[in-house]
Order: sequence, then C-alpha cells, then structure tokens
Amino acid sequence: MQPLDRFGLPKDAVLRWTLFAGALLRLLLFKPLYPINNDDHIGVVRYFLQYHVLPAADVVSQGYHPPLYYLLAAPFVALADARGAELLSLGLSVANLWLLARLVATTPLIASDTARRHALALAAFLPQFVVFGLFVSNDTLSYLVGTAFLLVAFAYIERPSVGWLMALAAVLGVGLLTKGTFLAFLPVAAGIVVAVGWRRRVGIMRALGQAALCVAVACALGSYKFVENYRRFGRPIVHNLDFPSNVRVTKKGTITGVVSFVDFDVPRLVATPFERQRTVHSIPLLLYATTWYPYIRDSNLGQIRRTGWKWVASLLCLAGIVPTALGLIGLGRALRGMGGVGELRTLPEPRFVALGQRTTATVLLLATLAIVVWAGVKYDVWACFQGRLLFPVLFSGLLLLANGFDAVVAWRSGARRWLTCALVASYAFWGVYYVVEVASALMGRA
Repeated sequence: MQPLDRFGLPKDAVLRWTLFAGALLRLLLFKPLYPINNDDHIGVVRYFLQYHVLPAADVVSQGYHPPLYYLLAAPFVALADARGAELLSLGLSVANLWLLARLVATTPLIASDTARRHALALAAFLPQFVVFGLFVSNDTLSYLVGTAFLLVAFAYIERPSVGWLMALAAVLGVGLLTKGTFLAFLPVAAGIVVAVGWRRRVGIMRALGQAALCVAVACALGSYKFVENYRRFGRPIVHNLDFPSNVRVTKKGTITGVVSFVDFDVPRLVATPFERQRTVHSIPLLLYATTWYPYIRDSNLGQIRRTGWKWVASLLCLAGIVPTALGLIGLGRALRGMGGVGELRTLPEPRFVALGQRTTATVLLLATLAIVVWAGVKYDVWACFQGRLLFPVLFSGLLLLANGFDAVVAWRSGARRWLTCALVASYAFWGVYYVVEVASALMGRA
C-alpha cells in the first residue's frame, strides 16, 4: 500500500504526477471537445428549466433516466447552457479520478507499485473514459458514484458498523437516482451485508434484516424514476428503446446466433477498426472496440475516421490488447480465489477482508456486464453494447489488470520489462490520438 498525504493525494511521486497529468488532460480537452454527444441529455435539463417539471420517459429521448444529474446540471445550464453543464462534468470527472487514485494507492489488493502505477495511468489517460467523463451526460456522475460505492463497500467489509451500512445504502440510493444500471448493484450490496453478518456471527435473520434495511433505504432514496414509470406505464423499468420512434432500424439485428457471443477476432478489428458488417454482430468485439476507441462516432473528435488517419484508430485498437489480456488473467485469478467464500467464518481477518473486497469488485463488474448484455439482447440493438456502460465499475477493471500484471511477473520475472514497455506503448498511442484530435478540432475552429 502507498500512504496518502493530508489532502488525500498519493505520496508516491509517480502516482501523484499521474493524477495531476490526468486532471490536466481533462482541462485541456474542455475547450476543443464539444460537450454534447449522440444522446440529448441536455434536452432533459432544458425541459426542466422551461417547464419546471422533470420529463417522463416518453416526453424527451433521455427522459427515461433517473433525474439526479439533470437536477445538478440545471443551474449550470441556466448560467452557461451546454458549456456550463460541461463544467459540472469536468468537476465530477476530476473528483472521480482523485477517488480512483486514492483507491489504487491504498488498496492491499494490488501487490506491486508498478502495477498500481499502470492501473492509475489507465484511468488517467484512457480516451473513452476521459471523453465520456466530460460530456453533458449522466455517465460522468455514474462513474463517480460507482467508484464511491466501491470505496464505501470496501470500508464496510473492513470495519462493519451501522454508520458504514447507512453510507452504503445512501451511495446506492444516489446511484439509483443517477442511472438504471445501478440496479445491478442492489443484489451485490445485499450480498455484502449478509456475508459480513455471517462472518460476524450475528445470526442469519439479523444479517438478512440488515441487508433488507440497506436495500430499503437505497430504494427509498433512489426510486423516483421507477415509481414514476410504474404510475405512468405500469412497470418500473422503462427504456427509451421501448418507444419505436427512438429505435433506428439500422442499429437493430445484433444477435445472429452463438457466434455473436464468441466472436473475438481482434486482429481483424485492428486491421479494419470501423468495419460494421461483422463487428456489429459480435458482442465481445463491440464491447472491446467501444472501450478502447470511438468505434461509434460520439463527439466532434472525428479526425481518425477520415481517410489517411484511420491508422490512429488501429493503434488505439492495438493498445487495448495487452490491458485486456491482463484483465482476463486477473479475472481468472479472482474467480479461482472465490473458493474461499465457504470459509468466511474461519479465515483470518486480513484474508477475509481481502477476499471480501476482491469478490465484491469482481462480482460488481460481472453484474454490471450482465445487465448491459441483458438490455442489449432484449432490444437487439448493437449500440447498447458500449464499454462506457462499464465505467462505473472501472476500479474493478483496474484491480483485474493490476492482478494480472502481478501474476504474469510472478510467473516470469523477466516479463515485467516487456509488459511495462507494452503498456507504455499504449499510453503513447493514446497521446497520438489526443494530439491529432485536439489539433484538428482547434484548427477547425480557427
């Protein structure tokens, strides 16, 4: 573990400067990045400012989302329209990066300082994470709340108390007020409380009661949109794709059979990063592409889609190979380690805490992935399968990457140099992307 200073910043020089560089990058992107993406989130805020009531799911295209981000953005939009809301998103993005740096620095789940530094570098510089954190969108708030949930969950596992239980419920409630994907967090939160109660031998009924209390408080805080949906449509969960006017025929027809779940031909994607004929029918390829580069055009930063510049997209696609491989190795280790769950009552305290935190992070990532895939399969719209929807649990991914890195190094000590070179190359490719896109955007405005 790395200590923090009195401001909550890592004392490790590399971690600290990575955090500062990530914050500076977000500031530098503020001007050239147009703050509105493909989804009309600002339309929700403008409707609220005009009519002084939150729109229902069938009134504006993004009205199906819970309201918290839009309420927070309203005074910023009233003062400076979209750029004002972008300022809010910038603050949320920087705050989230600080929380991620805090978790990366202090968690005992990462063995080596080198792995910590690479994990934070990914959070600081990953293009899709950085860009989507700056849009006028509830995504940026969901990233911060997801990180905060893991921070509180880790604290509850380590030091269970009524205070931390209520904090867990409160953060979960805020998540439900932010984005529907936080429904995946509900069973995970309940499982955490039951597991901790079982460990502390409080009795199964009391443990279940504590879990029910946590869920009840979270739902009481975060149920606004679900209650509104039930009253208006007769069901608590409504998506904008439930309304035919919001579904483009060109985006339907993702699932073509088993191949849609197993096709992971990344080398072909590197060669043709924006290919649609096959990629849009593969869930793994869509998730991979939309995590590592803008496969779907979602901003004014579109230079790499033009003839002569697609090689930059190929570099971004290539940059994701090693981190993805390390993450999968880390996932395998985490799943194997879950065998100790059956020994919760007998494990030494440090091992229990480590197992509980690692299992929480892994299960939360898998639960979020499951709800994203479920929604995509239900509506059979390829644009549903986007990596950004997993960014609320980015810290889970950082843990898997770091653990995969340490596992490979433990197996072959000489691999440390090669892995570091490969990851530094990824950061360099991201740097090329930022230079090309920012220069193009600034020259285009001149």
